[in-house]
Amino acid sequence: MAKTVLDKTGEYIDDSARKAAEFSSTVANAVGDGLGVAKRAAREGREAVGDFVDDATKRVKRRPIESVVLSLAVGVALGFLIAWATKDA
Repeated sequence: MAKTVLDKTGEYIDDSARKAAEFSSTVANAVGDGLGVAKRAAREGREAVGDFVDDATKRVKRRPIESVVLSLAVGVALGFLIAWATKDA
C-alpha cells in the first residue's frame, strides 16, 4: 500500500513538472511572438512618422504662406477650444 501511494505521488510530481515545462514553453513562445509584433509595429510607426514629416516638409516648401496661415488658424481654434473648455472650471 505504501509503495502504491509513493508511486502515485511520484507520477503526480512527474506529471506536474512536465505540465509546468510545457506551460513555460508556451508562455516563452507567446512572449517572443508579442515582442516581434511590438518591434514590427514600432518600426512601421517610425517609418510612418518619417513619411509624414517628409510630406509636411515638402508641402511647406511648396506653399509656405498657406502653411503659415493654416498653422495660425489651427492655433487660434485650439486656443478658443481650450479657453472655452476651461472657462467653467
